[in-house]
Amino acid sequence: MLKNIILCIAGIFFTNSCLAQAQETTRKSRWLTDSVYEAYTVLKTDKNIKHGPYRALFLKKKPVAEGDYANNIKTGLWHFYNEKGEQLQTYNYTTKAFEFLAPADTTTYLHYVVDKKITPADKVTLPVKLGGTYYGYIPYLRLFDVPNKMYAMIQANKDYIEVLVELLVSPGGRLADYKISLNIDRRLLKAFNMNPNLPDPADVIFTPATVNGEPVTSRILIKAYITDDNHLDYE
Repeated sequence: MLKNIILCIAGIFFTNSCLAQAQETTRKSRWLTDSVYEAYTVLKTDKNIKHGPYRALFLKKKPVAEGDYANNIKTGLWHFYNEKGEQLQTYNYTTKAFEFLAPADTTTYLHYVVDKKITPADKVTLPVKLGGTYYGYIPYLRLFDVPNKMYAMIQANKDYIEVLVELLVSPGGRLADYKISLNIDRRLLKAFNMNPNLPDPADVIFTPATVNGEPVTSRILIKAYITDDNHLDYE
């Protein structure tokens, strides 16, 4: 009987040791955009799986996102900031609820259009993207690549090209359309219809805009520029 108990304890210890070893992590870091640097840990057994603390920093200085992953899933409290380090959101991924939400700032590189006639008496709330108005919109910038056939022309005129990312959000709070336009002197150079079915399902979900408490269609306009690696970053 004693021998069986000892063997049982040894088995539990061995199992726990294996589980602990399976969760060993190693550090990784990279530039997510020209201005955002991210540092995080991944499993040693699979370096594509984030596990442990995560931080995204504006120019390696001010945090724009920080929280924890558990086997590639965000967990617990996450804090999101703008590039000045001002807090925009605190979201609890365990309870699926905002614990802090700053008032919308309409003076940034983001602009909003509500597809409904508004009167001064109307109460309007703007659409909300989890991740805040800085970190939350990076995926829509990073998905764009300059087409090879346009590469030479874009590089020659890059300083003169204005980029506008347009997201259409339905009253149900889903990304309904996703466009990117390149303009020179306010004239359309090329428009791209992007796939609204983004790789991360979380990036198609918004809190919709409302007018007097009724959800409405809205558009989010993001001013950007073309980076040296032919992606986009905030203007």
